[in-house]
Amino acid sequence: VSGVLVWGPRSADTFSCKATERNRVTSRWNKLRAGKQAGHKNSNGYIVLCIEGKTIQAHRAAWFLHYGVWPNGQIDHINGVRDDNRIANLREVSSKENGQNITRPTNNTSGVMGVHFHKSSQSWHARIVDSGKRVHLGSFDTKEDAALAYRNAVKKYNYHNNHGKN
Repeated sequence: VSGVLVWGPRSADTFSCKATERNRVTSRWNKLRAGKQAGHKNSNGYIVLCIEGKTIQAHRAAWFLHYGVWPNGQIDHINGVRDDNRIANLREVSSKENGQNITRPTNNTSGVMGVHFHKSSQSWHARIVDSGKRVHLGSFDTKEDAALAYRNAVKKYNYHNNHGKN
């Protein structure tokens, strides 16, 4: 429910070390990890787990634990918060759908998703991406007009309601 994954206790037979070491290893692992949050936040803001030497994204593990199958597509965080792994905040999507629910990039200087100032023409331009292709929405005298064109395109191309928000 909370989206937080917690390590459970392990029994000695789950460790592949020497039989003479298993009790010590099991006791130590359970003292250090059992009942504690699993994983850590990576540089992209996602919670990741390391299980048997493999890195697994916690949102994919949460999906598996809830539904009993690994997702075929990508897992989208509906609210855009990358470490919010509540099952109610996760949905399986295509790459295209996932791209339609991104936050405004940090390098955006206009403050409006899909809008930038074009110096040579001294006008505001709006564009959107559809199926991997940039679609020019027009040149405008004001940032507000460019932003309106972008918002209309978001509706036209069925982007997610959270698209472009911080």
